[in-house]
Amino acid sequence: MMKTLWVKSPRAAVFNCLRDDWHALSRFACPMLFSFAILSLINVVGCIWIAFVSLNLVETTEFRFEGSKLYMRGEIYAKTLEQLEDIYAWDPGISTLVETDIPGLLDGDTMIEFGYRIRELGLNMHLTPDSEINSGGVDLFLAGARWTMEPGAHIGVHA
Repeated sequence: MMKTLWVKSPRAAVFNCLRDDWHALSRFACPMLFSFAILSLINVVGCIWIAFVSLNLVETTEFRFEGSKLYMRGEIYAKTLEQLEDIYAWDPGISTLVETDIPGLLDGDTMIEFGYRIRELGLNMHLTPDSEINSGGVDLFLAGARWTMEPGAHIGVHA
């Protein structure tokens, strides 16, 4: 049976049509939208996890020697502590860790262990005029036994 609806404007006609059909539409549209939202969230979380794991497989921290100083640059990741242990075993005469460019970290747990190890070894921390440390690099700097920095060094923190 066809229902006749008298309206004063086209806008009212659309509203009335939507109002009448909303219950039928909502039975199908709401579960589909909810499913889409859940799948989108799973996709985003999965991509972030894959990126995190992938970045922790690539060496992102580089070291070089210069006398008793060990220069460090790059992001702190899952293998950074292992790298330090290998270097220190090879040359235990290192007294100062110089951070040159540390944009941050990829693995917070490793950074905490790395900081404790720096303090345990009694390493001093130093920043050159060209040094730029941010986020976890600042935490690492503060883990040192003694801190020195030259004018021009950049220390970045965030809230």
